[in-house]
Amino acid sequence: MPTSNVTSEEQRPSITFNDKKSKALIYVDGVEMGRVSDYSKKALFLEGGTHLLKIVDNGKTIYKKKIFITGEEIRKINLK
Repeated sequence: MPTSNVTSEEQRPSITFNDKKSKALIYVDGVEMGRVSDYSKKALFLEGGTHLLKIVDNGKTIYKKKIFITGEEIRKINLK
């Protein structure tokens, strides 16, 4: 009998970061999502819409911005 394989790629919007070494924490809508370095090579997938993105390094906010992301958009955040 014939067989088939179906693969599905993520179809949600996402963000990545340019800093591979930063240990700063990422917060999306007040929820901790991990470290910046965790998402320099892979994407942080989000639901489409408006989100508050905040990056905190050693207790100090170094980036804070409302972003609107939709579709299959991949937004690269430059922290340097």
